[in-house]
Amino acid sequence: MTALQDKFAALEGALEGELVDRSEEIRCAVLALVAGCSFFTVGPPGTAKSLLARRVAARISGAEFFEAQLDKMATPELLFGPWSLSAMRKNRWERELAGTLATAHLAHLDEVFAAGATLLQGLHWALNERVYRHGTTVIPLPLTTVFCSANAVPTDAGLAAFWDRLVLRRVLSNDLDPGDFVRMLQTELVECPEPLLAWPEIASAQAAAEQVVLPDEVAQTVYGIRRRLAEVAICPSPRRFRAAMGVVRASAWLDGREVAESTDLLVLKDILWLFPDQALTVSQLVNRELRNSLSPAVLLLREFQRLKGQVAAGLPMPQRHALAEELGLKLSRMSTELDVLERRGRTSTTAQCRRVLEQTNDLILLRLLDTDPAAAL
Repeated sequence: MTALQDKFAALEGALEGELVDRSEEIRCAVLALVAGCSFFTVGPPGTAKSLLARRVAARISGAEFFEAQLDKMATPELLFGPWSLSAMRKNRWERELAGTLATAHLAHLDEVFAAGATLLQGLHWALNERVYRHGTTVIPLPLTTVFCSANAVPTDAGLAAFWDRLVLRRVLSNDLDPGDFVRMLQTELVECPEPLLAWPEIASAQAAAEQVVLPDEVAQTVYGIRRRLAEVAICPSPRRFRAAMGVVRASAWLDGREVAESTDLLVLKDILWLFPDQALTVSQLVNRELRNSLSPAVLLLREFQRLKGQVAAGLPMPQRHALAEELGLKLSRMSTELDVLERRGRTSTTAQCRRVLEQTNDLILLRLLDTDPAAAL
């Protein structure tokens, strides 16, 4: 693990401290950052769809964040600015792009399917090719990660192409167990939190993730998953599978590896479903296909790294001690699991797990002693 990867773990941990019961969505958001792809959330109002995008953007310095809420009256001016009068005087049809989607690094489009099909079709190039036709020229966009949210998925066949370009997808609910509900009520959000990453670091991570190797055995496993999905009449497009490999590479990079493993294919459960009622089927099928190739040690390592970032987030009192107690119990359970793996001879990754476990335990101890955990990093 490098210092940059540790920063992404800290980002994930900080978001965990702010958004209750959103671990999977937070992981998807971080994956979308590193993969430079879109992330769509669907669910009823008040389930932190917009909040997640805003809190991610708040933790990144040097990034322009664009946000818009769409409706059936939304026009291209909302996204790309008004026509430039000075350009029109010179017979050029160009827009005033400053402060629009065309100049943003990150974006959030809320109620995205409330917009008309024509507006969304005009976003195809921006979402997929990251370019915009400005007058008679095509200009590249700095835009990488786009968060989209809605209360329902589209049913209009004319939106199928836009829907297919939304890579990562999560279905949210407003159900919270009693403990999470109380924690949600007690969680206070800092209006301007301390940035944990700078935009050049995001760009560096994206470039590094693109270099992750996708070995033949992993590609063959993906083909097997595709075949199993076809047997239950779920047929994602080749474009979705290709986009999914960018997320697989991001998963490997975040875990400190230069070569993707079957474990990284777990992200496919949040990519390959076409309608929300297929999400559980896809998740079960992916898990079943990967059962024999998953490394429990790698899964534990990912969880250790996430918890390490959460401890380092520096929450205010009294949440700090409550969180430390909760994480201490989790780490105790994981330590037992790690002992079992070592006794079974699964030692290829357990040594690294043990090091991360010890580091995380040290950070929890510092927190319990009222010591600033950031000083230990």
